[in-house]
Amino acid sequence: MRVGDSRVFGYRINGMIVHNIGEVINVGRKTLDGLRVVEVRFKDGIRSYSLDHFQQR
Repeated sequence: MRVGDSRVFGYRINGMIVHNIGEVINVGRKTLDGLRVVEVRFKDGIRSYSLDHFQQR
């Protein structure tokens, strides 16, 4: 995944899983646990995803 890539991501709203297209805006951040984080911009805000969890699938 690179900055500027668009793809479908899933996230929960009110207990339901929603799938929307988001644009990757940052791939360089790490958590305190050492997990790499991807930040994605959607129409309703920005969400973060663990890049390490994406690559396990």
